Amino acid sequence: MGWGTGWGMGGWALMGLAMVIFWGAVAYGLVVLLRPSSRASGGGAPSIAARMPEKSSALRTLDERFARGDMTEEEYRQRRDLLKGS
Repeated sequence: MGWGTGWGMGGWALMGLAMVIFWGAVAYGLVVLLRPSSRASGGGAPSIAARMPEKSSALRTLDERFARGDMTEEEYRQRRDLLKGS
């Protein structure tokens, strides 16, 4: 009947392994294609601004208020030192 020929259980195991490798390659290809690359943004090392931690929102607000002239330089320095814990 033809059931006794072929690779047997080893063939099924090999096909299962091949399917896992195939779908893994497909998933990897999708990740590589959909992930933003560093080359799109100019490549190279990140800029200094990108590596520095972002200011807290309180410090940012304080800077904006000082820039608008809502406080004197002395008030600004006192509040900034208080926020920074210095």
